[in-house]
Amino acid sequence: MLDAVIDPGIVVLQVDMMIRGTSSNLRAADRTDLDRISAWLDDPELMRAWGYGAPAVSRSSVARRIEEWIADEQALDHPVALIVETLTGQACGLILLSRISAIDRSCELSLFLEEEKRGQGIGTDLMETILDAVFEQWNYHRIMVYSEDHNVRAHAFFARNLFELEGRMRQARYLDGEWHDVLVFGRVRGAGEAAR
Repeated sequence: MLDAVIDPGIVVLQVDMMIRGTSSNLRAADRTDLDRISAWLDDPELMRAWGYGAPAVSRSSVARRIEEWIADEQALDHPVALIVETLTGQACGLILLSRISAIDRSCELSLFLEEEKRGQGIGTDLMETILDAVFEQWNYHRIMVYSEDHNVRAHAFFARNLFELEGRMRQARYLDGEWHDVLVFGRVRGAGEAAR
């Protein structure tokens, strides 16, 4: 959907970038998401599950990060930060694409889903939806994910979605006063077809 927004003498075109799934939708993160993203990044349990033990991030830092995502989206012609929404439009998670290599057609995927939305099929749907976008629409060849060794729930999730364990980085993350190994998972384009 294309909307023309008129602001005293200036016409700005906005593209409604919604990637539709079966039980969730993905849309590009934007400035209106500042409060929601700030709340997520200030939630210590959510951040620990996501592999970040750092103290809360300031609101101005989150605002700068959103501006960087918007700039990257414009340069790449696709979003790098996506808000996961239920079919009723409730924001419930975040997907980030980083370490993007145009030459290798690869990226790193990082995601989280709010605790109360887990176990409802939304995670599987959002993964299928983002994989379809990354491989089929944006023409990437490879996706990597990183996960701390203690996050066995995430490891099982990635395995169910045909990511293969590719390696272990020893004592690579300092979290809650301890060093943790980080596991590296990868998936290449066509892995879903090969498994059928």
